[in-house]
Amino acid sequence: MHLPPIMRKLSCNFRETKKSIIHKINPEKYNYVLKSKTDKCKISKAKNLKLPIPEGADTFRTVHIGKRDDAQYSKVITTFYKNNQIMKRYINDCGEVTSRVYTQKRVLLDASVKAFFRTVKTFGSGVKNNLELQKIEHIELSRFPHSGKIKFKLHKDENVYDGSQIRVKIKEHENLPYRKPVKKAIELNMEFDKDGIPHILNQSVKGGIKLPENDKFLPLRFIFDLSKQRLAFTKYFIKKYHLENLGIKIDDALNLPNKTVGEFCPEDILIRYDKDYGDILALTAHEVRHAYQFAQIGRLGKGCGKYYRNAERQLGAITNTEEAQEAYRFFVASEKYPHEADIERKSQLYTGNYLEIDARKAESEAMIEYSEGARVLASQIGRYI
Repeated sequence: MHLPPIMRKLSCNFRETKKSIIHKINPEKYNYVLKSKTDKCKISKAKNLKLPIPEGADTFRTVHIGKRDDAQYSKVITTFYKNNQIMKRYINDCGEVTSRVYTQKRVLLDASVKAFFRTVKTFGSGVKNNLELQKIEHIELSRFPHSGKIKFKLHKDENVYDGSQIRVKIKEHENLPYRKPVKKAIELNMEFDKDGIPHILNQSVKGGIKLPENDKFLPLRFIFDLSKQRLAFTKYFIKKYHLENLGIKIDDALNLPNKTVGEFCPEDILIRYDKDYGDILALTAHEVRHAYQFAQIGRLGKGCGKYYRNAERQLGAITNTEEAQEAYRFFVASEKYPHEADIERKSQLYTGNYLEIDARKAESEAMIEYSEGARVLASQIGRYI
């Protein structure tokens, strides 16, 4: 048996030193004690739990944990399963409740490589410290056909939101389940500015990683929550076009009709997003470009409504001839823009309208700029976020 160095130095009186060894190894873990646990129960018995039951769950179990040195301490963990796979877990730690959502997926990458992905997301607002935590784990298993050996990789991503502060950790382990030391790691401290855009305050890397230089999107890449990332990208493009003082509101908690995934409404001064649409960069670049187009119309003295008047007042009238000509094209296109009931995503009235042509161009340019930094990161950490 291989003994850790601390045990090689023990005196002969092992009985007197055993307890202190455990405390040196992990005193906090030793302090916990199992009070009770249940076997898996049918979901019909979960009515008295006073917890939201995940749709499709068929069994659940609870575990009650205490502490040796604190009789008042109580942690209750309730886990819901579907077909013996974990779906969701609630953790009630002295009244502070967090939830973890588990999703699992098996994919065949090619004839010789199989991969298993498990994603764990943790959400919850702490009563004690007002933190919001999100963790994502991806486990990749590769089997080599000639030797039969299995190679494991574990990618762990973590965001901790504390008001305007964000702490980011990205780690890559190899050869699980033995948990060899971290092969590569990125740690960042970021902060949202007054306009809602994240900035990196400090950073550290391990394993020879070099973060992309002159990458405008770098802080945005490390926000893992889709809703928060969508909001941050929108704020980024709003500032890029100097629209931050025009009172643009953002709503991304919608299910939009008619296969619409996003829209800008100058009458409401509102950008709407479909909450389930995941192509965030293209979507935000496209819709904020529409907000810019209508602001330019206002700067020409055209358009009717608060948004147009506010754009002219805040940004001033257009004096550049080329800029004025483009703004006039926006105005003409807005007059010909099809009504919502007439919009078909493939219709010429919609796709051929200059407002859409220009927005798709802005979208394409943003994606080209974004992809360069993505390529640099992907070449170093194997799995790009």
